[in-house]
Amino acid sequence: EAHMISLWDPGFFLFGQAIPIPKLFAVPLTLTVSTLITWQLCIKAESSYRRRKLERGEQVSLKALQHRLFNLTTFLAFNFFFIFCDKCFT
Repeated sequence: EAHMISLWDPGFFLFGQAIPIPKLFAVPLTLTVSTLITWQLCIKAESSYRRRKLERGEQVSLKALQHRLFNLTTFLAFNFFFIFCDKCFT
């Protein structure tokens, strides 16, 4: 059938040009890279927030610090999804 999706079709496009990496590899690659980037950003945010609290002489437990950052990242992820998916529900 004409509209059948093939896992071997190009999975990345840059400025309308297909990059010859099949969807079969492009999807796991995209998920892995974006997960690693997010993980590193969150580690840096946690250490930066902890350092800032210590410099101010404030005591904050690791559990409280992680709770605050989890709240922030959940808020951002939820809103990021709905900002870019506004056409999904119309």
